[in-house]
Amino acid sequence: MRLNLPIDLARVRFMAADDPSPAIDWKTKEQKVSSETGEVLWRIRALVSSEGARSEVISITVPGEPKGLRAFGHFKPIGLRASTFETTDGGHGFSYRADKIQLEGGAKS
Repeated sequence: MRLNLPIDLARVRFMAADDPSPAIDWKTKEQKVSSETGEVLWRIRALVSSEGARSEVISITVPGEPKGLRAFGHFKPIGLRASTFETTDGGHGFSYRADKIQLEGGAKS
């Protein structure tokens, strides 16, 4: 069973750890495409921090190129949600996806 969990971002900060990169399908080696929008998918490795909590690095997938975001840039993911997944060898994890990003103090991408 796959869960889709929305995330409350009221007290969370995001900083790009690297420049965004294309989300690659490991089987085909081609850039993934959103089944919802038809746009190519991009991956943002982000340092996520919140007051009183330990910072973590996560990977967030977004449709369309996140224009204007570069390494160390602050942003807010809009419509961020976590989904559970199971690997072929029985492992489990979370993947993160956002509808778009908003640059800190800037326009939406």
